[in-house]
Amino acid sequence: MNSIYQCPVCNLPLNLQEQQFTCTAGHCFDIARQGYVNLLLAHHKKSADPGDDKGMVANRRAFLETGHYDRLAAALADVVYSASASDQPSPQLLDAGCGEGFYLQHLAANRDRKDIPSIGLWGLDISKHAVSAAAQRDKRSRFCVGSSFRLPVRPACLDTILQVFAPGDPAEYRRVLKPNGRFIAMTPGPEHLFGLKKLIYDKPQKHPQPSNAPSGFEQVERHRITYSLALNDNLSIQRLLSMTPYYWHLDRPTQERALAATVLETNIDAVLSIYQPTV
Repeated sequence: MNSIYQCPVCNLPLNLQEQQFTCTAGHCFDIARQGYVNLLLAHHKKSADPGDDKGMVANRRAFLETGHYDRLAAALADVVYSASASDQPSPQLLDAGCGEGFYLQHLAANRDRKDIPSIGLWGLDISKHAVSAAAQRDKRSRFCVGSSFRLPVRPACLDTILQVFAPGDPAEYRRVLKPNGRFIAMTPGPEHLFGLKKLIYDKPQKHPQPSNAPSGFEQVERHRITYSLALNDNLSIQRLLSMTPYYWHLDRPTQERALAATVLETNIDAVLSIYQPTV
């Protein structure tokens, strides 16, 4: 198997040998029994256990498995597979900030169903709990623990990079993309989860929309996906709230009030932007 990885210690290419990724300088990274490799060095962490914890990962997976975000996953798959980003025989795609692998799993299923050959699917997240869950569920993709701001990825080796409701570094994306590659970002539209915001804020604000493409890129396509979501049970509302950043910034009374809700009507509003590196 050809690897997209580079050594996080010395930046030399990493190649798979047995159950390890190794570089010619002798650095080795074992594949965990769950099927992923950890390429996040200890001194590159900002905390002992960065990213989503086990509870957050479990709540998000349980919520997503109900199908509430399937339309977003289908729209993303349509964009990814609508046209080849490269004339290379084996295009490579990385989901940077892949979480528990929901979108990659849908991409893999679409690839197999549509008989799309060769495309390699890779996922990266800073949370080892999320990556472990992703690797256990999806054996058609490759996963690693790493930072989207310091990608352990070889230069100019990717045809497509995804960023789905996650932070990242456009300069790093440009480094690892081929000159004719694509950066596909899914970001909140103005009214994304606005009903949830009204539940927890006195004066909810709509999501601001960027006026310019990320530095080093130009926008070539833009799609907006909107639909209504009705939740009629407390557990689903709790799971949705816990997978958003809002939950962690609420005071205790507001948190308790939101967690006690039994009915929620809100909007799903996402923007799919497709960028290409500028010359």
